[in-house]
Amino acid sequence: EDSRTELMWAATCGINGWASPGDAWTPIHQVGHVLTALYGINHGSSLAVLMPAWMNYFKRIKPAPYERFEREVMSIADFKAFMSRFGLPTSLSEAGLTEENIPEIVQGAKDVAFNADGVLSCNPPVTTEMLIEVLKAAL
Repeated sequence: EDSRTELMWAATCGINGWASPGDAWTPIHQVGHVLTALYGINHGSSLAVLMPAWMNYFKRIKPAPYERFEREVMSIADFKAFMSRFGLPTSLSEAGLTEENIPEIVQGAKDVAFNADGVLSCNPPVTTEMLIEVLKAAL
């Protein structure tokens, strides 16, 4: 029962943003919703597809949280392999998408998640160009 209690508390903290690493909300989560809406990729799989590329990209820009993840949990490569062991796609290509889909994904993200300044609001802010780089890395 204690484990279930801890899990429920962790989920509550996460869903309410209390466990955020200073980003206010997770922009990659919003891009995952776009993959679900456009291509029918379930939400968990959409995050498995995007997270390794996102983590590798932002590790260069904001290394501390990703280095801590690698030190205390597992490497990003091991995280990707872990998700793959469960049968989740871990790249856009494994989800049946190609580079030709990137403009539509970016436009979907801009339509639902970019602010008036033309960026995804997080720390650091994510520009269209940055999102394109992450999506190309996720191929």
